Amino acid sequence: MAVEDPTAPCGVKFVIEEYPYAADGLLIWSAIKELVEHYYSEPKSVMLDVELQGWWNEIKNKGHPDKKDEPWWPNLIEHTCLNELGCFWSPCSYKLWTISMAGYVLHRPTLMRKLIPQVEELEYKQLLVDPKQMFLSSLPTQFQTTKLLAVQDAVSTHSLDEEYLPQL
Repeated sequence: MAVEDPTAPCGVKFVIEEYPYAADGLLIWSAIKELVEHYYSEPKSVMLDVELQGWWNEIKNKGHPDKKDEPWWPNLIEHTCLNELGCFWSPCSYKLWTISMAGYVLHRPTLMRKLIPQVEELEYKQLLVDPKQMFLSSLPTQFQTTKLLAVQDAVSTHSLDEEYLPQL
């Protein structure tokens, strides 16, 4: 979908020029990447981040138990170790991207109770005065969100006796 281009914003150029979702998403991705780089800017910040260390340990030991003892796995001890990963920012940023864009229903509701008011409508003035309240009043109710979560759980749960092609 994109090729590296150091002259382009965010360092990539899209293969498909008119792709608004990707263009907007890339800006969000870049902001997340900058946040991650800023958050782990101190030399010992990586070693002291218990959640990051647990995540990395789970990737190696549970996600790839057959490869867990390979010498090419970097140890995340200090900030400089992140550079050894090369693309480490990408998995970390990817995780944040997934969580922020679609992983939590309340961040990306599948329905809204109101349309965005038009300039000529009375509610437009309310939107200008208190946009946060206008947004919150548009979100689905707790009951609607609970129903959605139940449906999503039902359609995404694997059966206990499910078999995958490589396992056959």
